[in-house]
Formats: sequence, structure tokens, C-alpha cells
Amino acid sequence: MKTTLSSCFKSTKSIRCALSILAASAALSCQGFAEQIVADFTDGNSDAMVDGWYGKSGDGWATAWTRSSNGGTTESGTVQSTFSTGTKTDNPLTPSGEDYLRSKLKQVDGIAAWSSVVARQYDQATIDFARNHTVRFEFRLDSALDGLSKLMLFDGTEANRDATAAEPTWYIHWEQGKDDFALYDGKTQVRSGVDLVAGEVYRFTIDIAPSPTAGQSTYSVVIENLTTAVTSEKFEGLHFYTDKSSVGGFLNFAGNVSTPIGSEFTFSLDSIHITAPELSSLSLIGAVAGAIWLLARRRRRGSLGRDPGKPSAKA
Repeated sequence: MKTTLSSCFKSTKSIRCALSILAASAALSCQGFAEQIVADFTDGNSDAMVDGWYGKSGDGWATAWTRSSNGGTTESGTVQSTFSTGTKTDNPLTPSGEDYLRSKLKQVDGIAAWSSVVARQYDQATIDFARNHTVRFEFRLDSALDGLSKLMLFDGTEANRDATAAEPTWYIHWEQGKDDFALYDGKTQVRSGVDLVAGEVYRFTIDIAPSPTAGQSTYSVVIENLTTAVTSEKFEGLHFYTDKSSVGGFLNFAGNVSTPIGSEFTFSLDSIHITAPELSSLSLIGAVAGAIWLLARRRRRGSLGRDPGKPSAKA
């Protein structure tokens, strides 16, 4: 027999039945009814297509990709963020050999601490910055660790090589002299226990929980090493680096190279997904939860008003 909410109300196990529908509704909303913004770089080197490099605005992205550096050089003579097709000879991040983004910065004068950033902003009309949502991406460092002095993965109000200047919210950090990634809880670093190793692929999942109350917005982080199949614990309740109530929406991938000539900061990036449950799905779950509460209340009142010495109607 097909199970419906109305049949649940008539059942002697109505609350349990309704709870099963609520669970199914929640699963459906997460799997099939989620707003999603994606960057897989499937459109290649193109500024005429959304999912290219530099790409253009559209499909949930407010801007094209942007890059910035205070100096340095590559083989082409300027700081370079290049799109690279994921052929077998080019070491793709995924086994299927999908396209991905590669960025490279190289030290040339041995004096200044050169830095660079690759960034893009997602659209608040698609993902409400004030609502809970999730950011996920895959990252690989392709240059030697001794050439990198600092790595900064963060959300901010702008594209910026300096994380603190961009008023970051969630903020993942690595610096020379430390083996593992650090996660910021406010201004305090929390050690992740997951070491950054050149050539290995990491998947970062950041669950963001904004709050209208200053200082109460939080996020959680899970770091997966896809090369070694090691996953960190889930770090929950991390407070935004700043007191902002919502994210800035700019995804920043930044780093500083060391001063020795020839030092490099080269990384690859792929599979960026930003998701949030649709409001209609959340409303559905809320309606079902409300119906369950009313049903439980009605049953409780009925049991309290029944005369224990009086036989039931079915007796």
C-alpha cells in the first residue's frame, strides 16, 4: 500500500510513519533540490563561456575569474595563471582526466616576497550569503614546499593577495615551518593534523552558518587527502575570522613564494561546488515537522482525557 501523510494520521503508528516521511523529505531536498554553483573548467581557455578561464559571469557566478600579483615571473615573462587541459601527461586532479585550472608564480629577483591570488565571486541572487551553504573544492600544490612561504584559502569581501585585508570569514592557512593546515577560529589557529604534501590532492568541504549577531557566525571544515584516502575530523563551531554576519562571496586562492631565486607557488584547482538547500524544500520539511507536532499534541490530549475505566469504541 502506498504510504501518504494522510494514511499516517489514521495509523496507530502515525508519529513513526510521519517521521519516516520527514526523513525522506530531508534526503530528497539535499539530493535533488539544492541550489548549486559549479566551476569544473569544462569550457577551457575561454572568456566567452561561463565555465572557462577567465570565464564570464553567469550560472551563479557574479564575476569572471580574476588574478593578481605584486610581481614575479614565469616562462612567459609575467605572473601567469594558465588553464591546463587535464591530459594524462599533465597530471589531472581526477582519474578521469578532466580539465582543471593551474596557476604559477615564480621568484625572479631574490629580494621581495612575491604573492599572487586567483579569485572569483559567486552570486548572492543564487546563493543567499546570509543562509547556510557549503563550499567544496579540490586543490593540489604542484611546486616544492620550500618554495612556498604561505598559502591562504579563504572567503573575503574582495579578491586580495592578503587574506586579512579582504576581511575574511572562513580561512584555511598554511605557513613555512608548519606541516599541517591551520583553520582559523576567530584570530586563533586550530591545527588540522592534515599535512600539506606537494603533489597530493586535497578536497576541502566548508559548511557555512552565518548569523545576524556579530561574532556568532561559524563554519565547519573537513579536509580529505584524496591521494592517501586520509580524512580529517570535522572541525565544527569555528568562528569567522572577522565579526561579519555573512560571507563576502569571493573565493580566494592565494600564496607567497619564498625569497630564493627560482622559488615557485604553483597549484591546481578543480571541482568547485557551492550548494544550499532551496527555500521551498526547507518549507516542505518545516510543514511536515509542524504536522507531526500537532498530531503528537492531539494524541497526547486524547490520552489524557480518556476514562481508563471506560471501554474504547472498538471494544
